[in-house]
Amino acid sequence: MVAISIMAALGALGITGFANYNQSQILQNSSNEVTTMLNLAKSRAQSQVKMGTSCSASSQILEGYQVDISIINRTYTLSSRCSGITSNLQTKTLPQNVSFKSPDTFPTSFFFPVQKGGVDTPGQIVISSGGKTKTIVANVLK
Repeated sequence: MVAISIMAALGALGITGFANYNQSQILQNSSNEVTTMLNLAKSRAQSQVKMGTSCSASSQILEGYQVDISIINRTYTLSSRCSGITSNLQTKTLPQNVSFKSPDTFPTSFFFPVQKGGVDTPGQIVISSGGKTKTIVANVLK
């Protein structure tokens, strides 16, 4: 009976530890995916690759790429901007139980103009899950 009690207690600890580890990995993967989308916007802006319906005409001037954050929908969208027209290229949704945390100065859009090498307005993106948070910083390069 004592051995069964000890095994049950160890099993419960193992399950709790695995659940915490799994939640941490989901948060880390979500943070990595948002960072990847920001880096994709930056690299496309630097390379001046035209993508999207707003850039299909040769007369359209590529202004840059942006990533928009929707706190309510838990989504983030990559878009191109050509001659003032924005074209959505890709939208992703955060996994269940993962959300964007809204600090006081949370920007909802990060724009990467062509040939600049960085975002035009710096800010932070905070992602949270189960009381844990990850912060992604977008800086202006000089």
